[in-house]
Amino acid sequence: MLIRLRNQADPIWIDRLIQARVAQKGWWIIPKELLLRRFQSFRYVGLLKKLLLLPVSILAFGADLIVCIQVNSNLHQRSQHLVSKA
Repeated sequence: MLIRLRNQADPIWIDRLIQARVAQKGWWIIPKELLLRRFQSFRYVGLLKKLLLLPVSILAFGADLIVCIQVNSNLHQRSQHLVSKA
């Protein structure tokens, strides 16, 4: 509902948000917590469970890394397109 209202009030608000985030954060825009989320549960489990979960977590991290790099790149491209359009 909030997004719908924002879109109605200002259709390009998300574009300005992306530009501001790129200007503020620099190269890496995606929150680091999103990338490292597969390992956050390790704080709450014992060593044996960590060792059992490690291979799956590494594979999932690799998949997350690929997606995050693609999203990060797309956001930068969108930001550059918006700057050149303005």
